[in-house]
Amino acid sequence: MNAFMVAKEKARKGKKKSFSYKGVTYVAGKTKTGMVIYKRKGKKQGYNARMDESLGVRRGKRKTKKQSYKSRRDESKGASKGAGKRAYASVKSMDKRRRKRK
Repeated sequence: MNAFMVAKEKARKGKKKSFSYKGVTYVAGKTKTGMVIYKRKGKKQGYNARMDESLGVRRGKRKTKKQSYKSRRDESKGASKGAGKRAYASVKSMDKRRRKRK
């Protein structure tokens, strides 16, 4: 077995809620059948990657534009702030807990 599997099995046999491997935390969960699995904790992408992906989906891919992703991010952030909103309010995956419920 590789080092990751050894660490995972050690955590599973010790009935631990989480374990770390190479700086990444894995958290225990259960499937419908009751099998214990470990999932990577937290978001996998950073703010810039999520913003770039959102801009690409909403306003067209980069290859159809002349601006770089950084300038597109800065422009979007400035437009949001100018409209009185939070900087990343347009990206739902980055603004989940801060949205006001209707």
